[in-house]
Amino acid sequence: MSATEEISSKVKLDLPDDLKEAVLEMVKDAVAQVVGSSVQHEQSWPEYMNKQEAAKYLNISANTLQNWIAAGDIPFVVVGKMVRLSRRQLDACMLKHSV
Repeated sequence: MSATEEISSKVKLDLPDDLKEAVLEMVKDAVAQVVGSSVQHEQSWPEYMNKQEAAKYLNISANTLQNWIAAGDIPFVVVGKMVRLSRRQLDACMLKHSV
């Protein structure tokens, strides 16, 4: 069952059928936009980023990112002399620290 089908099966509206269908279509469109923008956002960033890309991805300064790395708040990988940060780990770190 899709998310929109699950929502529509749980929502009980006492409205005329035509209005009920219009509301349901608006909800489906809104869900599709959110899901589509999430996929588009994920595809526009590489799976592994350098520090500059990661700071931009998180919308923080390079200094803040460096402080978080030094504090052990953000995991990273070193390949030769290059530091790489995983997009998925950055997302998980942000979720873990959200209030």
